[in-house]
Amino acid sequence: MLLKSYLYLFVSKHLVFEQHADF
Repeated sequence: MLLKSYLYLFVSKHLVFEQHADF
């Protein structure tokens, strides 16, 4: 369960980074 939470956080961060790169 903890691993899943970590993975979700990682993906969320990655998405944010991608959005910033587009900026």
